Amino acid sequence: MTIKTELKKLEKNNVELLVEVPAEEIKKSVSQAYENISKKAKIPGFRTGKIPPQIIDSHFGKDYVKREALQTDLPKYYSQAVNDSKIKPIATPDIEIVKIEENKSLKFKAKVEVEPRVELPNYSEIKVEQKEEKVKKEQVEKQIEAIR
Repeated sequence: MTIKTELKKLEKNNVELLVEVPAEEIKKSVSQAYENISKKAKIPGFRTGKIPPQIIDSHFGKDYVKREALQTDLPKYYSQAVNDSKIKPIATPDIEIVKIEENKSLKFKAKVEVEPRVELPNYSEIKVEQKEEKVKKEQVEKQIEAIR
């Protein structure tokens, strides 16, 4: 599966993924949605799993089929976009469908919080002074007696 992914950095740890899924993938998703609906739907005069797409469209509408296709495959497209852009999300994405048309590409935006980048200062230059404690022989003897 080849999808176009564009990464835009927002404030703090947030990024926005602009994702475009090609028309071929959308066609596959929609045809799979028709099959799934056909297996679940009960329409008089048709056997389960044998309902043609035109009948599904007339009973449920094309928008319902698109919604089913998106509900099933949008997480897959989002995961692919995350892998392609090499980000590490730490929150649930806020997904907004920008454009979806039949037999055309799908475009959506996903805003998500990612792992923060931590910039460490040069710690090799930090110097710590240690105090050397001097222990007297009487203190050592006192502790030994206390342990006995």
